[in-house]
Amino acid sequence: PATTLFWALQRQLFGLEASGFHAVSIVLHAASAWVLAGVFRNLGVGEVAAALGACWWAVPSSGPACDVAVVSIVISSRMLSPI
Repeated sequence: PATTLFWALQRQLFGLEASGFHAVSIVLHAASAWVLAGVFRNLGVGEVAAALGACWWAVPSSGPACDVAVVSIVISSRMLSPI
């Protein structure tokens, strides 16, 4: 339900303009990586390792199975989970 509400709100704000959706995605990726780095640091992981782990988690995988339309929906659900 949260993901559906999230997409509906974006649709109301940006219409079908892709740049708004991309901007929100970038902000969500950055916020989620920041939260995850904090979790790693609280677990006793070093600063550099926490930052690298969070960045690795935030960057979506690429390859032949990476379809932009499907990945954007899946990634938005994943990005909303820690926030």
